[in-house]
Amino acid sequence: LRIVRWGGKESNLVTAGDTEVVVWAADNGSNGFQAAHKVMYTTSSTRSTRGPATAVACDPNSAALVLVAGGGAVMCMDVRVKQEVFRISKVHAGAVIRDLDFSPSRPTIVASAGEDGVIRQMDLRKPSEALSVSLSLSPAHLGGAYSCRYCPASDRVLVSG
Repeated sequence: LRIVRWGGKESNLVTAGDTEVVVWAADNGSNGFQAAHKVMYTTSSTRSTRGPATAVACDPNSAALVLVAGGGAVMCMDVRVKQEVFRISKVHAGAVIRDLDFSPSRPTIVASAGEDGVIRQMDLRKPSEALSVSLSLSPAHLGGAYSCRYCPASDRVLVSG
């Protein structure tokens, strides 16, 4: 197990390991969680080798869509049908992606933080197009950016560390 995140509007928990993402649903009868969906993923561009996930994010409007970062790419996984919907490659020019976060008011916009020290935004409606502008205006992250979070009240505020 590498990553644990709360996901979506429901009380779901998302975990990721080397090759599997699991969405856990709250089990009210036992006050615990039951595995609701499991999906295997690959992080290589050829989809033939597997590597570890480095970040996950749940679509705030759908517990079925999970973003998984690994191998320098971001994969959108539909856990209901257990398959990759699309992939955005070379998000951080080969650097490891350490965090992903959905915009609170624009659910197709996602921010990413990378070990290259750059914070990026991407529009999931256009996965084949180039990424939008880098948000790092100065070398604030000389050793890499490891986290990014939108302010829940306004997507005009994005913090990183």
